[in-house]
Amino acid sequence: MYIVMKASVINILNQAKTDIQSNMAKFGINASGRTSASLVVEEYENGVRLVSRGENIAPFPTLEVGRKGGKVPKGFYYTLIQWSRDKGITFATESERKTFAYFLSQKIASEGTERHRNPNTEVYTPIIQSVKKEIGNIFFAKIIQEIKIHVK
Repeated sequence: MYIVMKASVINILNQAKTDIQSNMAKFGINASGRTSASLVVEEYENGVRLVSRGENIAPFPTLEVGRKGGKVPKGFYYTLIQWSRDKGITFATESERKTFAYFLSQKIASEGTERHRNPNTEVYTPIIQSVKKEIGNIFFAKIIQEIKIHVK
């Protein structure tokens, strides 16, 4: 029975991954696609989980709520230069791209990102809530089954 439960959880998490990736595309959150591609369902010693793995990817919570204003990470300017390339934003010169990245980093430091000012909690929150409910139902059904077996 454990194998059936585990397979069900894996299927639920794989569907959640696909749904989150679809929402990222639908809401225009993808720049390079690295964060979307980094989502994986993995088994580990205590079970199965859906995680975001990789380098140079957005922190997962920022997909919905963005980044608040404040000190920016070291090298953030370079991250924004690459982000502008990944987004397909064109400039007449590379110098203009660097100027844009500099002023954008200053704006984000003072005000946060646009997504922080206008969050979208539809990217993954409803999916996670649904996953929790589905997995909870699987375990609840298993507990009821075990009780019925042992009560006889």
